[in-house]
Amino acid sequence: MNRFSRRLGVYLPALILFSIVCVTLRSVACFLHLDYATGYFNPKVLITIADVFATAGAVFLFSYIVTAKRTSLVPSFSSPATYIPSGMICAALLFLSADSFSSLKRGDLSLTVKSILKTPSKILLLIAATLALICIVNFFLTVLLSKKESEARAAFGIVVTIFLCVYAAYLYFDAKLPLNAPCKIVDEMAFLFSALFFCYETRLSLGREKWRAYVCFGLIASLLTAYSSIPTLILYFFGGVMISDSLTGAVLALTLCIYVSARTLLVGFLMKDEKSGTVAALIAYHKMREEDLKLPAYARSDRGAGSSEIGTNYSMDIPLPIESEGEEEISDGDDTEMG
Repeated sequence: MNRFSRRLGVYLPALILFSIVCVTLRSVACFLHLDYATGYFNPKVLITIADVFATAGAVFLFSYIVTAKRTSLVPSFSSPATYIPSGMICAALLFLSADSFSSLKRGDLSLTVKSILKTPSKILLLIAATLALICIVNFFLTVLLSKKESEARAAFGIVVTIFLCVYAAYLYFDAKLPLNAPCKIVDEMAFLFSALFFCYETRLSLGREKWRAYVCFGLIASLLTAYSSIPTLILYFFGGVMISDSLTGAVLALTLCIYVSARTLLVGFLMKDEKSGTVAALIAYHKMREEDLKLPAYARSDRGAGSSEIGTNYSMDIPLPIESEGEEEISDGDDTEMG
C-alpha cells in the first residue's frame, strides 16, 4: 500500500470526495429543478454548484500530470481488475449497438435509408453502432492477450477512441435536446474524456507509455462518467424519466466509469520497469568483458606480461581428488603432453 500511496497520493481520496458530492448534488437537482420538457434547470443554483464542484474536481485531478513524479512501470492486462470491467463494457456495447440499429430501422425501410443519409445525427449513430461492435474485439483482446505489447490490441484500441468521439458527436447533433442543454453537455464531456483515456491506454500496447497523462485523464474520465451516468440512472429507475439520449448510452457511461476507475487504480500496484541489482551487475560485467576481448591478447585484463596463468578475474578453487598410496605423483615441471 505504500507504493500505492506514493503513486496516487491524495488524488484517490479527492476523486472519491468530488464524485460523491457532485453525483449527490446533480441527482437532487435533477429530481427537484429539471424541466424534463426543455432539458433546462429552474432554478439553477443547485446544478450550478454541482457543475462548479465537477469543474474544480477535474482541474485538481489534472494537476496530477504536473505534481506526479516521472516513472516507468510494467503494464498489466491479466488481473480481475481488467477481466470483470471488460466483460461489463462488452455487454454494454452490444446492447448500445442493438438499440441504435433498432432505432434506425423504425418505419419504412426505404424512407429510413433516405432519412439516415439526410440527417447528420443518424449517420453518426449508424457509424457509432457499427464501431461499437468492433470495439468489443478490443476488450476481448485485452483479456486474451496478456503480454505487455500488442499491435492488434493497439489497433482496436484506436477504434475505441474513434467510437467514443463519434458517439459524442452524435449526441451533439441529436435533436432530442437543445444543443446547449446541460445534460447533453455533461454526457459529451464524459465520452470525450473517456476517449482521451483510451488514447493513453492504446499507448500501453505500443510500448510508449505516458503514465502521468494516463492516470490524469483516467481520474478525470472516472469523475465525469460517474457525474453523467449515476444521476441519470437514479432518475430513470426511481423517477421513470430518461434525461440522456438513451438508457443504453447511460449504462455504457457507467461501465466506462467502472473500467476506467479499475484500470487507473491498478497503476498503484504495478511493478517498476527496472532491472534488479544482480541483473544490472551482470550486464555491466558482460560489457566490460566485451570491451576486454577487443584488445590484443597481451593487453587483456586476464593476461599477465608473458604469463599463461589464468588471471584473478577468472580464478577458481577446484578441489582435487586425494591421491591414493603408491600412485605416482605428477610433478609441477612434468612436460608430458596429454593426448
